[in-house]
Amino acid sequence: MTDQYKKEEKIHHHKEENPSLLGATFIKYLFIAIITLGILFFIAFYVLPLFDQSEGDGEQGNSEEDSPVLEIEINDSDGDENEGE
Repeated sequence: MTDQYKKEEKIHHHKEENPSLLGATFIKYLFIAIITLGILFFIAFYVLPLFDQSEGDGEQGNSEEDSPVLEIEINDSDGDENEGE
């Protein structure tokens, strides 16, 4: 047989992943997540409260009459000593 009719075999090389690229990719996405959480934190605690002050015609809604308060009274006695007083 001549060389024209021989089957050509294709060799597939499996490329191994480089561990340093895997680490770099992990660090990249970790920093993206940290920056995104930082931006969301900034918006939640500094930007959104600016829009909350629109209640009460310019007055801040921090008066004691508007805020609900739960008061709990705690006695240190056993209950038998000072019941009659």
